[in-house]
Amino acid sequence: MAASECSTGSRVALAALAKLERRQALITDEWQGAREADPKKANIVFGILAEVTEKVATATTVVESIKHRLADVPTEPPTDDTLDIYSHIAHAVRDGTLRT
Repeated sequence: MAASECSTGSRVALAALAKLERRQALITDEWQGAREADPKKANIVFGILAEVTEKVATATTVVESIKHRLADVPTEPPTDDTLDIYSHIAHAVRDGTLRT
């Protein structure tokens, strides 16, 4: 996976995680309010909260995985490869075999 693809994936995953965390906070507030006022509603909301909490955990795992992959992506080209390209171009220029 290219660094730019992984970076885009990271932004998308972070945005999805943030959205799920906001949803989790709203549902938690709803559940806490319903616990005393309407126990039947509280049970339903608790089930939804459990599902969202599971999705938050999954999204967190995805974000962490992407962060680990990004940490392994080099930020600069390898020096040997860059020198090989330079050497090849310099040789072609000296020999007159470089065509534009």
